[in-house]
Amino acid sequence: MKTYAKHKQCGILLQLLQQKYKSPELESQLEAPWLRDYKDNKFFLIDGLLYHTEKHTSALTIIDRDDIYLILQEWHVCPYMGHMSEDRTKERVASTAWWPRWEQELSEYINTFERCQKANRKHGKKYGLLKHIEENKHPWETINMDWVTGLVPGGKENFNACLIIVDRFRKSMRCLPSHKEGTAMDTALLFWNNIIYTCGVPKIIISDRDPKFTSAFWTNLYYIPGTKLDFSTAYHPQTDGLDERMIQTMEDLRKNAVEVKLTEEFSRKHPVFPVSLVKPYFQKEEDKFPSRKKNPTPPDIVKVEDSPGPVKKTIKARKIRLNGKDQRQYLVRFKNQTADKDKWFKEDAIQDGNLHLREFRASRWTEKSLQ
Repeated sequence: MKTYAKHKQCGILLQLLQQKYKSPELESQLEAPWLRDYKDNKFFLIDGLLYHTEKHTSALTIIDRDDIYLILQEWHVCPYMGHMSEDRTKERVASTAWWPRWEQELSEYINTFERCQKANRKHGKKYGLLKHIEENKHPWETINMDWVTGLVPGGKENFNACLIIVDRFRKSMRCLPSHKEGTAMDTALLFWNNIIYTCGVPKIIISDRDPKFTSAFWTNLYYIPGTKLDFSTAYHPQTDGLDERMIQTMEDLRKNAVEVKLTEEFSRKHPVFPVSLVKPYFQKEEDKFPSRKKNPTPPDIVKVEDSPGPVKKTIKARKIRLNGKDQRQYLVRFKNQTADKDKWFKEDAIQDGNLHLREFRASRWTEKSLQ
């Protein structure tokens, strides 16, 4: 009781608990944490001792710093307690004693205890040393690279991804359309024909640990010109924050520049309707009943009746004008056939045409770069 009387907040609490009627004047003198617990009826007196109750436990309220230090020593530092974890120690202290901000104080005490920091086992990976990014003196010496995927397919080749390349000297960005399914070789060709061909070989390339950037092909390719590959950790703005910010800017621009155009079937629907009446929409009967779908066309077969057989490769490309419209056609060579059997077809007339046309364009890019 003498210890409680020396403490201002405890002295006011004792007066409030001993009185039969509430006293607004005394309540106004209580600080916010004490007043909140008092109004929630968490304090009570037993034999002149002040107790604090929670949902399942009741603990003695202590104020003296020596008593608080003794509780911390008994429940954590003593040899038979074994320097248990923070949560285990909180359970033990909660059933014994209570004082203001005891959880924060207990957490700080355990996390700064020297013996615990030395003896506890570390379960995570070892921390790496910080590496300083060299300051570049010329454009395109140090660049950042990252991928943006999950885009709506667009363009003649149905691009669904974008390779973002940022020059750290001028803070300029280049967006190269690509495919999410592309390999490390496709990425290397894309980078070689669009960046190295026009800007030169960079000294340092900073990227995340995407499998395309960590593959043996990618690392060996840039080992030859002497380019240094630096890989950043996840969510590390000091290294990959520049390209992440550029990606955010690109996405904001895309929102303002792109407009969703619904198909003709959706345009006939009324623009306002109750959500509870919405039903799945199927454009074709095969989408509603998958078992009625016809067997798919075998791969690498031209969708023409007079097709000699499977497609081997694409040889040439040309642009002609039919019915007042420009049309691009490709000269296709078939497997086990001579050159006189080659035929011209439109892109959409070739089954799995994206794969053949991608290889065809990659070979043309390689020829141009070698020239």
